[in-house]
Amino acid sequence: VSAARAMVLGTDIQVIGVTTLQAVAAAVTEATETDCIAVVFDARRGEVYMQLFYADLTPLSDPAVLPPEQAVADMCAKAKDTQIVLAGTGVPLVMPGLASARHPFLLSAALGQPDAPHIARLAASAADPEGVVPSPFYLRPPDAKLPASARTDVVA
Repeated sequence: VSAARAMVLGTDIQVIGVTTLQAVAAAVTEATETDCIAVVFDARRGEVYMQLFYADLTPLSDPAVLPPEQAVADMCAKAKDTQIVLAGTGVPLVMPGLASARHPFLLSAALGQPDAPHIARLAASAADPEGVVPSPFYLRPPDAKLPASARTDVVA
């Protein structure tokens, strides 16, 4: 993101941000117009990153970091009786819950990671980003912490 910000600030080019969740959803080809796409990534620590999309890639939910059980509950509530097409590295964490809930689902053959052609297609179809400087988008704060001895409020 730093390199993209520098390009925008130092040149006349435009940069469009595409999230990993959007990029993987764009690679799903199995979804029919009545299906819902759920992109789920293993976020470690007993959580998943998840976002739901309509088949036309319009977001059905905001991106979230949730325990797998809550992700399944959210999927079932938002998708109602619609089939859910699953993609991403976190699929094995939510599949048992969907099976237990007897919610219809289908596994996508899409890669579990973003693919450049899909990112380019999403960026090309995005609204005109003129004047927009890209910024990072995080679902949870970073794990790294400054040591207590590295205080930034002390001036020598």
